[in-house]
Amino acid sequence: MTDYKNLPFRAVDVGLNLRDSVDTVGEGQWIKLQNVRSTQEALLDTREGRTLEVNTGSGLPVHSLTRLDDSTLLSGSGTALYRNSTPYTGAVFSGSILSIVPFQPEASTEVWAYIGDTSGLWKVAADGSIYKWGVTKPTTVIGAGGGGAGNLDSSVPGGIAYYWVYTYYSSRTGAESDYSPEMAAGLSLTASAATLTVTASADPQVDTIRIYRKGGTLTTYRLSVETPNLSGSITDNNADSSLALQLALPTDSYVPFTSEDSNGDEVLEVPLPHIWGPFIGKYLFAIGDENRKGAVYWTNPGRPDTADPDNYLIVTSPADPLVNGCVFNGQPFVFSRDDLYALDFGGPNTLPQFTSRQTMCGKGLIAPHALATGPLIYFVAQDGIYSTDGQGPAQPLTELTLRPIFDGIDTAFYSAVDMNETANMRLSYVGNELHFFYTDTEGDDQHLVYHTLYERWKNYTSADPSRVYQFAYEDENQTSLRILYGCSCGSIFLEEGTTDAGTAINVSCVTGYNDFGLPHTLKEIGNIIVDADPGGGTITITPLVNAVGTVNPPALTITGSGRQKFPLSMSDIYCYSLAFKFEWTGTATLYQMEILWRPDEEELTHWEYPETTHGMRGWQHVRDVYIDMRATSDVTLTIENDGNAEAYTLASTSGERRKIHQWLHPRKGKVWRYKLDATGSGKFRLYGEECEVNVKEWNTALGFKLVSPFVPDSGGT
Repeated sequence: MTDYKNLPFRAVDVGLNLRDSVDTVGEGQWIKLQNVRSTQEALLDTREGRTLEVNTGSGLPVHSLTRLDDSTLLSGSGTALYRNSTPYTGAVFSGSILSIVPFQPEASTEVWAYIGDTSGLWKVAADGSIYKWGVTKPTTVIGAGGGGAGNLDSSVPGGIAYYWVYTYYSSRTGAESDYSPEMAAGLSLTASAATLTVTASADPQVDTIRIYRKGGTLTTYRLSVETPNLSGSITDNNADSSLALQLALPTDSYVPFTSEDSNGDEVLEVPLPHIWGPFIGKYLFAIGDENRKGAVYWTNPGRPDTADPDNYLIVTSPADPLVNGCVFNGQPFVFSRDDLYALDFGGPNTLPQFTSRQTMCGKGLIAPHALATGPLIYFVAQDGIYSTDGQGPAQPLTELTLRPIFDGIDTAFYSAVDMNETANMRLSYVGNELHFFYTDTEGDDQHLVYHTLYERWKNYTSADPSRVYQFAYEDENQTSLRILYGCSCGSIFLEEGTTDAGTAINVSCVTGYNDFGLPHTLKEIGNIIVDADPGGGTITITPLVNAVGTVNPPALTITGSGRQKFPLSMSDIYCYSLAFKFEWTGTATLYQMEILWRPDEEELTHWEYPETTHGMRGWQHVRDVYIDMRATSDVTLTIENDGNAEAYTLASTSGERRKIHQWLHPRKGKVWRYKLDATGSGKFRLYGEECEVNVKEWNTALGFKLVSPFVPDSGGT
């Protein structure tokens, strides 16, 4: 029998491989890789922990995160929106994931966060102010009458009667409403002032009423009077000549967004849930109109609180609805379920301002928030996760490694992705890593992580089952990388430390099954030598045999502090292929391992050795034999010499290796042949080098000599 061989194993992280069968997974690939990181190549240690950053106190899942400024983190938890840990009051949200885009309007000195949600459109500031996105226009006609002597005169040559309209305006946000209904009839005045009556807005962001006038020598509406947001009478006594260069009445200040119903009637202020931007610092985009499922909308340039009713484009038919969009490399894009479209900008004076162009991506987006941007556009399609530069075909990120779980197939340690649970699919790009959050077909929340530089997958789980991380967010405009996680418990956690908010992290990794280059040969495993640092805790090492998850022998454990080599006995187990599960709780590092093994003999039903003289001359006498074998049934030993044969029954070893002694009947001969046959459906393995025969030359004074005439590969069938 051959000596033990040494197979080195290094804890190289090439990532998960769920595509290949478990006994063909390549070196450095894993069939389970949970809660580990590679701070250096060829070692595995525990992933970074999570420390509490913000507790909203809601106890409800944190589903949305955006940085508004250096000291203000916005988070959506349940139906509320928080700035740090303080809730905004005055709005109730749907409880779904919010689209939040920080943007500074041209007419405002502040950055506002514009929020898309099915329950309504809102904007918030860092000081806790929350206002409606846009300002609803006045619904009452302005009242107008003469006001005594003054500067208005419609009787001048070419003069026309006077008309007034008014708008609501916020000097803080720069938002201005559309104008009030026009007067049914103009007011003729001669050297007179005008007394106007307006109705105040109930919108708290409105602090000013703007009154526009035409008539006399003015043929278009011009800003004439600004007054506080109060109901009552105002005097307009500004001469026509003083208004010629004043602000013209905006005629496109509709509240975002304007649609139409199935009858073709106009529908105002439609809340669209999915927004993105800004594009060139001026435009926000939105989709999600149930009346126009294939339409993309945009706001007026620099004035996000307004959107012309014509600011929309039909990109796809309702049969292929739009799902979400992004701005990447200065180009706006929008995904449908089936494809990706570029939105090409024609300029602010073109109609429409944007046109759509189908890209070569060839894949669509399965869920609104299964989309992220980084060095590329990353998205989840119906059959996996892909990347694209927005120009060429989509490139798969899961096809070569994770394909089965996207095809509805469970693997040894991972259930399939539930492709129907699109509301729970989230994709986040943070710190060169892509995080995919989803629900599997067992109803469990899962978290896969892909390193975009090293192109490898792993998975994370929460150390505390009561805290499920919903998504990841890279904190923006920070001096160092800060990764935040929204949690099901209503809190936000920062990636740092060695525990999950005080709870030790559980690590579990399983190698592929190694057949040692001999897939059909049984191997005997003697010992392993593990190079690791248990970190003051315990590393459990569980052998798994024959690609079926069978454990044999029981799990082994190592403990201690500091890097050490731990020799461990494998109790001489036999297997065709062998995998190892490594588990620990807390901090530990796995470096490498050596496996001592040797190939076993092949399984046989019949074996015979060619005729032999045992290296002697003349007549011989064979007294007894020692047969080293493992058998699952009785084995018949047949000994032939000089044409005579005699059979002996060797009892089954029940699959254990034993050296069986058998006395032989007295006989002499010159040439001998040995045969072994399993009985019934049984099989046996013969260790020929360890088989022995006691033989002596006939009629001599020489004693019996122990010879080993068998070799393992001679005559076996």
